[in-house]
Amino acid sequence: PKESGPELLQRISEIAPSLPCLLCSGFARDTRLMPVHANWVLLPKPFHRADLAQTLAQAIAACRLAQKGGAS
Repeated sequence: PKESGPELLQRISEIAPSLPCLLCSGFARDTRLMPVHANWVLLPKPFHRADLAQTLAQAIAACRLAQKGGAS
């Protein structure tokens, strides 16, 4: 790859701003990795399958809420 994860996410957000993205990184303390869009989720490595499942469930729920305009 010629781009870092944050660079790729930035390009994706320019093309498809509403696309949810999950970034898995061993460099979670790197401030460049902080999600800057509501539909970006950062999952620090190492993680367990349960962490991945929970993070994905939260991200999907947040996206569904955003698609409904924040209505509950």
